[in-house]
Formats: sequence, C-alpha cells, structure tokens
Amino acid sequence: GYHLPPPCFFLAPQDVKTRSNLFHGWLRMRDLVLYLLASPTCDSLCFSCDEWRVLLDTAAGFWSPNTSEQETKRGNQRLQVMAAIEKSLQRSSISLKLEAIAPQVTDFKEQNLLQSKPPEATICRRILWEVNELNFRQELISLDRQLDTSHRSSVDRRDVLDACWAGYA
Repeated sequence: GYHLPPPCFFLAPQDVKTRSNLFHGWLRMRDLVLYLLASPTCDSLCFSCDEWRVLLDTAAGFWSPNTSEQETKRGNQRLQVMAAIEKSLQRSSISLKLEAIAPQVTDFKEQNLLQSKPPEATICRRILWEVNELNFRQELISLDRQLDTSHRSSVDRRDVLDACWAGYA
C-alpha cells in the first residue's frame, strides 16, 4: 500500500477531466493526509491505488449519499476507505464529514482553484513535486523503521530523519 497517492496516478488517465478531478480530490484531502502523516498519535493511511482513487473521486465530489453503498464494488471500497480514515483519526479530536470537503473551490499554496477548470501546468508540477517528496520521506521513514537498531523512540528517529531536510529540523 501507499501512504500517499503514487504521483504517476495523477498523470495516467488520458481524460483531462479525470486528471483534473484527481488533483482537486487530492487538494481537498491533502491537509488531512498531512496531519495523519505528522501526528504521533494517529496512524497514517496506507491504501492501494484503487483505494486512493476511490478516496480522491469521493473528495472531488463524485459520490452521492443517496447511492446504496453496499450495491457496488466502488461503494463497498468507499466504505472501507472511510472506515480506515475514521480508525486513523480515533486517537485525535478530529472527525471527518466527507460531504463537507467537496466545495467548488480548492486551494494550493494560497491559490484558489476552480473545480470546473483543470489546475494550471505549473500548479500540477508543484503538486506532483510535493507528493513525490512526501512519498520519498515516507519510504525513508519505513526503511528506517525496518533497519534501525538504535532502539531510540520513533519520535527521536523522526527528528533525526527530519534533520535531513533544511528547514524541518
């Protein structure tokens, strides 16, 4: 599984509208995912590509609460994804109302983006860079967990790893 959507995931669809929806869905879920990655008390998400697709489609507004969730494979996946998010948030004071995260405007680095328009190429590149960097960091953290023999706490180890990036130590 992946702690973040794989960057190629945003570029694979041939349809511009589908790619646009994936970017907008990510931007709506971004703060929550970053919170879960940074929180020492919450578990980070770990989803398959299909589960990330379901989450981002849902966040982009492609889910109708009137649809019976159990009737479709996608609906069942959506329920599983939402249950995983709720489980990750159990140790925090945050709750998620999916209906509230599908506004018409998303933002990235203080730039408002309309759902009706695909993000500009420069913004897409910045988003992909950020997702790539975050994926690399998560892979480094996972690798460190597997190989570390120092018996330091996970918080201490994270501080050591954060020192690898200027401005994060």
